[in-house]
Amino acid sequence: MLRLRALSRYLDRVRTGGVESIMLFSTEGILLTQSGIDTGNVKTAAAIVSNVWNMYQKQLQLNESESLQEIIVELTNGRLVFTRVASVIICIYGSKEISLALMRAKMSLLAENLHEPLSLLTASN
Repeated sequence: MLRLRALSRYLDRVRTGGVESIMLFSTEGILLTQSGIDTGNVKTAAAIVSNVWNMYQKQLQLNESESLQEIIVELTNGRLVFTRVASVIICIYGSKEISLALMRAKMSLLAENLHEPLSLLTASN
């Protein structure tokens, strides 16, 4: 079983060194949990990221390509890196000061550590 307090503490530990926020949400854009983001903007961010993910996923299916691994979006003041684990999208927002390699390493660690609990959570629904 996935414990939300433990998950929140884990996300807070990962959110260091230039990572400003981490969000987990469904592919429909419903926020499941977050760490370090202004709650006024979180619904908008979740909707945008889920729409971008779904748009790319549909395009890959049309082209009969392999599945999407991650998406990186360069912004004026930072970067978004997001990936799908089970039926949950994990999104990291980092400042320009953090290297892309470090953001991708943190994402890989998050995806690896959360794969089993998120798979169990989504399988039980």
